[in-house]
Amino acid sequence: MISLFYYGLYVFCIGTLLQKNKVCGLLQGNNTLMFEYSTAGSGFQYQYFTNPALDLSSYSHFHIDFYIDGTTDLGSVLQIFIQQFNASNGVDDSIYYNFDVYEAPATKTSGTSKSNLGNGTWYSGEVALADFTNGGFTKDNIKQIQIVAAGPVFSPVYIDNIYFYNAATASVEDNVLTSFNAYPNPTNDLWMVSSKDLNINTIQVFDILGKEVLFMTPNKREARIDGSNLLSGIYFARISNNTGSQTLKLVKR
Repeated sequence: MISLFYYGLYVFCIGTLLQKNKVCGLLQGNNTLMFEYSTAGSGFQYQYFTNPALDLSSYSHFHIDFYIDGTTDLGSVLQIFIQQFNASNGVDDSIYYNFDVYEAPATKTSGTSKSNLGNGTWYSGEVALADFTNGGFTKDNIKQIQIVAAGPVFSPVYIDNIYFYNAATASVEDNVLTSFNAYPNPTNDLWMVSSKDLNINTIQVFDILGKEVLFMTPNKREARIDGSNLLSGIYFARISNNTGSQTLKLVKR
């Protein structure tokens, strides 16, 4: 797994921004980026020209959390651009994905709005790289990733937990009959994990860099994962019993 919030990177602002000191920095106490702007097409980008480029060839999915505190309108879009470079540091290919964040007024017939992607609430976006436009090209020398707010202005936006992962290692890994649940999720301190049929043999908890932060051997159908000493963020719990194993995403507030 590759996390853009922890990878050695440089962050640059693009476009017209209202508070540059906040937009390209981290909010105090966590890794959330506050993104304020006044002109459509503004954003920020991660660059890897002096650090090793990203090799995403073995990764299948992209993740981003965002919260929109401004007002969206028809055509408001949060865009993600991922750019492959050549040996001359020129862009060979670029893929992009659009999150349509416009929240249309409730219709008279359905009483529901068109969308609620991040409007006044945190939205977790999980996108297969293959679903990006032009997503089939080689992704082994990625040197630039851009987050762009297109269309009518919907500032400010909060961005968190940007990372790439391989779905094959973030889901059921062995026998498909294995079934576990974790709750409450998100949590402030504790998760309860339960097995449908058999005792839980082991629980391994990893941070988004793949470092093991907890290990347990419950040997019972329910277990408590104590996350009180963990920092806020995303974790993955690999839970195993005699029929196989499964990895669950855990969120610590």
